[in-house]
Formats: sequence, C-alpha cells, structure tokens
Amino acid sequence: MNEKMQELIIKEVGLLGTIALIGTILVTCLFPENNIAITLLFGAVTSIISGLLTFLNTKNMTEKESEILEQNILRGVRDDVQ
Repeated sequence: MNEKMQELIIKEVGLLGTIALIGTILVTCLFPENNIAITLLFGAVTSIISGLLTFLNTKNMTEKESEILEQNILRGVRDDVQ
C-alpha cells in the first residue's frame, strides 16, 4: 500500500470518527433519556477511533522502506547460511 493510499484511508476514517463523535454529542444532549442509543454510539465512535489508531501504528512504513527492510533481512539470512 503506497503512502497516498494510506493518507486517504486515514482521512476517511478520521472524518467518520469526527462525524460519529459529533453525532454522539448531539444525541446525548437532545435525548438524554435514551441510554441504549448513547451506549451504542459511544461503542461505534470508540471502534472507529481505535481502528484509526491501529492503522496508524501498523501501517507507518512506506513501500520503499519495507522493501529495504526485506532486503536487509534476506542479506542477514544469507550471511547466516554462509
């Protein structure tokens, strides 16, 4: 996955998280007696934001960096064999 695709995914998931957070705040203010909807919205917001953070933590290398890392690993394996 290239760097532009990563940025696009991050922006989309961040936008979804922001919209969900605003929706949660609005529902909490407008319908404070509806505890089930508020609980479900908090769960949705939490899962979206945690997904974004997981993506950021696991996909922070560019393709070139990953290729270099793979080449270094292969060189290390070859050196161990010799």
